Amino acid sequence: MYRIAICDDNEEILEIIKGKIQSYCKKNDIGVIVSEFSDSELILEYIENKKIFDVYFLDIEMPKYTGMDIANNIQAHGFLSYIIYLTAYDNYAIEACHMNTFWYLRKDKMDSQLNQVLDKLFAALKKQKGESVYLIDNQRLYARFYVNEIIYAWKNKKDVEFILTEGRKVQERITITQLFDKLKDNMVRLDRGMLLNPYHIQKVGNDCVTMDEDYCMKISPERATRLKNNLTQYWNVHLL
Repeated sequence: MYRIAICDDNEEILEIIKGKIQSYCKKNDIGVIVSEFSDSELILEYIENKKIFDVYFLDIEMPKYTGMDIANNIQAHGFLSYIIYLTAYDNYAIEACHMNTFWYLRKDKMDSQLNQVLDKLFAALKKQKGESVYLIDNQRLYARFYVNEIIYAWKNKKDVEFILTEGRKVQERITITQLFDKLKDNMVRLDRGMLLNPYHIQKVGNDCVTMDEDYCMKISPERATRLKNNLTQYWNVHLL
């Protein structure tokens, strides 16, 4: 059973999206609970009380708090939820793509695109439920963790150090190239010595990459441009 939240100050839009999601799920035999929020403050109360949804459909422009404010709050709590932005404009598309965004959906294209978005969404959710586990099993160490718990990995002398969520760190005797070959569907290269998990990238600036849990990597403008291109290619392959 998947839990979906829709937050939009337009109650007509709320009903339309809820109806389309329920109709899609009924047709495809998918268990889902859809909750509606016309008040952005109320959905933030749910998040603060750790009442979490698997997916958030968020209107970007709302009174009190924007969809991006809500998304930042979700990420600040470390929740691995999918975020789909709803908007009548493309103004925020570039900014939104660096905020763990699953999709950026224009309201005027909802009839033609929503089913496609839901196809991709539930395929990703299904994969996440059985998400791959990374296993280290050798004479030095036995450790297992979910791949989506990796924020980034970097070359540390002869090892690779995994920086995981909640401040955890694990090292493995492996090269960055070997690791990238194993996790190329989940990671992007920052440089020859570091891999980043796109789901934990909050923002790519001209001199810094901001990751979840307040990690920041200094980079040159040229490397920032390459990383943005790599991210675009990644999302084109995995989500579009």
